[in-house]
Amino acid sequence: MAETDLISAAARLKDWLVEAALPLWANAALDPEGGYYEDLTPQGAPRKDQIRRVRVQPRQAYVYAHAAHLGWSDQARAFSDHGFDYLLSRAAFGDPLDPASFDGFAHRLHPDGSVADPRRDTYDHAFVLLACAWRIRAFRDDRSRQVAKATLGFLDRECGQPDGSFLEGRPHQDPRRQNPHMHLFEAFMALFEATEDDANLERARRVFALFQTHFLDTEQTVLREFFQDDWQLSAEKGHLIEPGHMMEWCWLLDQYEALTGEDMSELIRRLYTAAEPLGLEPQSGFLVDCVSLEPSRPIPPARRTWVQTEYIKATLVRSRRGETAFASKAASLINRLFGTYLKSDVPGGYTDRYGADGEVISDAMPVSTLYHLMSLGAEADRTVKALG
Repeated sequence: MAETDLISAAARLKDWLVEAALPLWANAALDPEGGYYEDLTPQGAPRKDQIRRVRVQPRQAYVYAHAAHLGWSDQARAFSDHGFDYLLSRAAFGDPLDPASFDGFAHRLHPDGSVADPRRDTYDHAFVLLACAWRIRAFRDDRSRQVAKATLGFLDRECGQPDGSFLEGRPHQDPRRQNPHMHLFEAFMALFEATEDDANLERARRVFALFQTHFLDTEQTVLREFFQDDWQLSAEKGHLIEPGHMMEWCWLLDQYEALTGEDMSELIRRLYTAAEPLGLEPQSGFLVDCVSLEPSRPIPPARRTWVQTEYIKATLVRSRRGETAFASKAASLINRLFGTYLKSDVPGGYTDRYGADGEVISDAMPVSTLYHLMSLGAEADRTVKALG
């Protein structure tokens, strides 16, 4: 019965993506002059005057490459190319096809495509690598191989550290953060699967070592987010914990186990079991964005869409690993998305954030959220197939 519920919920999510979300974000969010807009209004109109975070472009390139790989969109190649071409033509310093001249990607662009913020942000570059990996996998795209090589070279040269970590970008800004490393971990594994180059798996191993030595607080079983340069906790932000990231690591560790053969079962169980009591909001049944481990510095509760997608992905991981009760739980969470976050007057639209009292506190639909929803849809589809 639980598996039947999950099959139905996964099919519902897939239909929503294929029939509504992927077409919406490939059309309403697409700037015919190049690239993708930053966000849409709740009515589905692009906000054309918004500064564009560069990460949105490779995220869209990833979404449609993954959709192409799954056979979920007939025009996916063109939609992926649209974001990727814009990234290379507008955000790159030097030639992104030439490791010797490439000097990274800008952080933000003006609506006309000119550079608004020339900082090189490591988090942004992680999504460039992820897009390259899926474009290689879906399209056998040689240009993406070249861009990945140049981007890895830039990160190693400008941000790489002897311990396997990466500075926040150029220029480096405090605090050191867990989050860019988590997405590099995702990208390195995706690149390994796409290229079968062992160097990419070795990069993932080094990030996993950072997870073990710095990010995972084994005493309190929490994922630490913010650090000083010496990896001591940040005095300003070290008390902040994001339950959604703890769930995201459950999903990533499951992938890491599949690639390395190293048993991640206990780590996955501990992270999941700790994240729920930390972040679960009983009334909604969803996770809040952030919590404080210091009662004297509380955080107003709010909950974004992406946190729930990672919660569901971690639940799917546990169901796929033989914990049958989690299939029904994942199905229930997916179905609850449709009554909350995915409830929109615009087919394929979503609500980005709710406040403490269940009120909507977002005034736009960020394009970047589609990355999380596509990943969830693909994971649900994969889990149903794995369960037979």
